[in-house]
Amino acid sequence: MWEVLATDISAAALNLAKENAHLNEVDCVFCVHDALDETDALGMEAPVNIFVSNPPYIPFSEHATMHPNVIQHEPHMALFVPDNDPLVFYRKILGLMDKYGAANAQVYFEIHEGLTSQVVQLFEENGFSNTEIRKDLQGKSRMIKAQRLSLSNES
Repeated sequence: MWEVLATDISAAALNLAKENAHLNEVDCVFCVHDALDETDALGMEAPVNIFVSNPPYIPFSEHATMHPNVIQHEPHMALFVPDNDPLVFYRKILGLMDKYGAANAQVYFEIHEGLTSQVVQLFEENGFSNTEIRKDLQGKSRMIKAQRLSLSNES
């Protein structure tokens, strides 16, 4: 049986997710969580087998070139990262995996096509293998799938 924990920094986003889960009869626990706040603990007890994330990954310098529909309707905190540290959320989530991840944990993360090689390198440096990049409908690199074969909390 699956146990699903959904987190987001936005309570409004989680409320919408709760409505969708109810409509689709999905049992899920929802938790407001700031991935960048190291004191903001999730409090999970069981090891997590799969991490799925669509973290902010667009460097703020790309703001001016984005489609106005995205800029007008998407919360900026869900889109943008500092130009000088575009992988900040990936590193923080990898840290959560150190704390909560099971052996052989898998990840499925959305990525920025221009940062693909940097994301792959970060994951490989952190013990991931079986790394695959998946493309979106426009043929752009959009998702990384990878597996971590061992974690520090398993030793």
